[in-house]
Amino acid sequence: MKNLLQRQPAFPLPTGRSRLAELLGTDGNKTVHPFWGWVPLTSLTSVARPSPFGSQGNRSGNRTGGAFPSGSRAGGSFPLLACLFFSLAGCGKAAEPLVVLFCLDGASPWLVDELRDEGKLPTLNRLMEAGVSGPLRSIESVRLSLPQAQRGLISPAVWTSVATGVTPARHGILDFVLPRSGSSFVWIGSRKGRPRAALELGEISGRPPFRLRFRVRAHAKVEKQTLEVVFNGVSLGRAPVGKSWEEGSFALPESLARPSRNRVTFRFARQFRPSGAEKKKDDRPLAGALAKLAVVDGKDRVVLELDPVLDRVALGHGFYPPEAEFVDVQSSDWRAPPIWSSLGELGHEVGIVGQWATWPAYRVNGFLVSSYMGLLGVGKRGELPGLTWPPELADRLLPLVPPDSAVTKILRDLYPEGCQADSPERLEAFRSVIWQDEFYDRIAQELLPTMEGGLFSIYFEAIDVASHDFLPLRAGEPLPEGCPESVRQIVDEVYRQTDQRMERLLRLVPDDAVILVLSDHGLVSRGRRGSHIRDGIFVAKGPKFRKGARIHGASVLDIAPTLFHLFREEIPLAMDGQPLVQIFEAKFLESHPPRWTARTFPLPDVEAPGAGVNEELMERLEGIGYMD
Repeated sequence: MKNLLQRQPAFPLPTGRSRLAELLGTDGNKTVHPFWGWVPLTSLTSVARPSPFGSQGNRSGNRTGGAFPSGSRAGGSFPLLACLFFSLAGCGKAAEPLVVLFCLDGASPWLVDELRDEGKLPTLNRLMEAGVSGPLRSIESVRLSLPQAQRGLISPAVWTSVATGVTPARHGILDFVLPRSGSSFVWIGSRKGRPRAALELGEISGRPPFRLRFRVRAHAKVEKQTLEVVFNGVSLGRAPVGKSWEEGSFALPESLARPSRNRVTFRFARQFRPSGAEKKKDDRPLAGALAKLAVVDGKDRVVLELDPVLDRVALGHGFYPPEAEFVDVQSSDWRAPPIWSSLGELGHEVGIVGQWATWPAYRVNGFLVSSYMGLLGVGKRGELPGLTWPPELADRLLPLVPPDSAVTKILRDLYPEGCQADSPERLEAFRSVIWQDEFYDRIAQELLPTMEGGLFSIYFEAIDVASHDFLPLRAGEPLPEGCPESVRQIVDEVYRQTDQRMERLLRLVPDDAVILVLSDHGLVSRGRRGSHIRDGIFVAKGPKFRKGARIHGASVLDIAPTLFHLFREEIPLAMDGQPLVQIFEAKFLESHPPRWTARTFPLPDVEAPGAGVNEELMERLEGIGYMD
């Protein structure tokens, strides 16, 4: 029996007659599997199929009847036969919990408390009184797209840390945009003295002998350029450098390597100093450029590498701001698996709506509505693949697109037509996220009822954008021309509307569903704009949680480990966060203490990475003020 169970598919087969099946145009006698497609229920009695993940696809501690979820709606004697056949796998154990995760970008603890006291957030207030709440500490990332290196609370980076339980440096989503592969480089030059530049490398591990490899070129107007490379104060050698990109390589003596910090210095023989019209266009003295650097060991394996943009914090004196061709973050950029992918492989159903950097959509055990679904105009949407998983779900969701008249009414109720906008671009960005939140809300109302258990997550962005634009008005800044006093209440109203959206969705789930609400950061008014602060909100309500408790010390890194524990799964040791044991009742922890595992999960299989830049996303980010 054990060997047979090890051959079960990594993802369980969804239940039979569901609204999701109806949306996808199937008949009531078929069900969907993310790998096998649509199959008749009667054909599923033969379940000894090879897992598409091999041995990694086996689910340990299955509590839902082997490969099948508890509470299956399949007709006839099939569930009974399955229970008998897989009785040793745990059929009849506790049903899968339904966990609903509300991701409210930019929701601030201080403002939530104010609006609760005023009775404007009844849904959130009820959840907090019946559950656990407290501040949620965010995490900073490096802005790659700015001329100078800056750290900040970057929404895609923070939400990806929520989903993976690891830091941005490990999951790879560092900014709103990332350099296209192979496009990063950085110029070297000096306004005073000879052109040289230094960078810091970390520990060099592996089997010696080591070699330092790099890609360089000389400036087009520098003749007979020569480069000397120095490692920890010792010259590795000199070499001529041409005007086109070329590979360089020097032996790296093991005796020169230090335990942690290793300095590499590039010394060019000469540089070009612009004058006249050229100086007006670009006054930088330029010697040459570095595109990449790597250390390889004796088996030619890369043991350390540096990308001038991704690792710009390692660049020291002598380097100008790195450059690259940037594209918006996509699902192919993830270096760590999201919680919904890992839970799906363990047999839990998932439904994800609108999370950052989930386009192109990929196979999950359930459905995934990618981040592009709420970004692209209706006319463009049909031109792009990968908007949803399953792929055919996208066409079925198009009738839910909010009409312009509905979105215009929401906007005008907040910002009257006669009110002059300080920045039309910002107002258009605000309108676009109102449209997105309304669309995601409608999608969730259709798809959430299809789930009987597992993880459902939805992302709302309007609070963040409204806070950036209108928190200063709430704090007493002068109103734009023609604007009534009601405009000062825009932020409060957006919070209230989001609270109503949550209320509508909570009516669709059972009373014993687990509800989580969190934000990636908060905002406060600073001058004419709302600015990020480190603490967001955390709320948890459910049968296993303490009631009316207040906690401190929670981090965005702790959400994914907590979800693993909530589903009674072992927590991967690779995660940087810890389960929030302080939110659980003592009785639950006594019977279900956290467990850890060295197991790792594969990255999602992204079949068609996107190419090019999403212009609508860039316009929105520029309107909000995130991009120059």
